[in-house]
Amino acid sequence: MQSQLAHECAVCGYEIDISEDVELNEILDCFDCGTEYEIVSTSPIQLAELEAVAEDWGQ
Repeated sequence: MQSQLAHECAVCGYEIDISEDVELNEILDCFDCGTEYEIVSTSPIQLAELEAVAEDWGQ
């Protein structure tokens, strides 16, 4: 059985479960609000919120 770590979503406060075998640059979503986080460090595990990128249709 794998151990789980947790990170609180900065937007809604939901507890995001993170497995210990998470990989650098892996993207995780908050189950509650959909905010995306990137794993920026694995030792210790640290997340950074990804910025929303708007579509640019060349206009």
